[in-house]
Amino acid sequence: AGSHIDLMIRVGGESVRRSYSVVRQSADLRDLEIAVFEVRNSRGGSIAMHGLNVGDELEITQPIQNFPLRFGAKKYVLLAGGIGVTAIVEMARQLLEHGVDYRFFYVARSKKAMAFAEELKALHGEKLTIHIDDEDNRLDVGEVMKHVDKSTELYMCGPIRLMDEVRRNFASSDLDITNLRYETFGASGWFESEVFTVRVPERGVEVSVGKNQTIVEALEATGLDVMAEIEDLLDILSKPER
Repeated sequence: AGSHIDLMIRVGGESVRRSYSVVRQSADLRDLEIAVFEVRNSRGGSIAMHGLNVGDELEITQPIQNFPLRFGAKKYVLLAGGIGVTAIVEMARQLLEHGVDYRFFYVARSKKAMAFAEELKALHGEKLTIHIDDEDNRLDVGEVMKHVDKSTELYMCGPIRLMDEVRRNFASSDLDITNLRYETFGASGWFESEVFTVRVPERGVEVSVGKNQTIVEALEATGLDVMAEIEDLLDILSKPER
């Protein structure tokens, strides 16, 4: 639960790396399920993914765990915003399977933007609360916080503005901030992508990292041999709020 894969996809004639949460995976890792929401004004990865055909082959990593679910708390609250639900689906299933006390809040702008909604309703019943903005049913973060006390761990993934509001509520309370765990996707729309420069003095390399590139991709384009052991770290540095 909470893992993701990186995959290589062709965007604008170039091979680029994109990260997607693993919704489900088999024990032997031979079967993986991800969900991709098509966004027309994005960097192009989602459009390219929706253009794939059955039988196409992609280079992917093994599942990478940066957002683990920790068992041991008395209670859990899960908060998913939009496509952020992909990081939360398996967490909710495991909490249900283990008979743990939990509440699940799922927020989106519209029904069309809610992946897995009917499946989650059937599985989690009254444990799940859905809020849809364009149906005048917006989430009040205070409602979420009513279910959080010192024995609760809160896991969330979604738009940066939603999570910032939760973080502010957490910080202004007497709750232990280490019980708040979250994952964002890139900059999550808070800032526009900008070109920046990376220097590797030991190799005499200075490279401009484009809006649709990661640091790793830009360095490799110069011919620099990036060590496999640090590749993931460099990629994370290029997307600091992953």
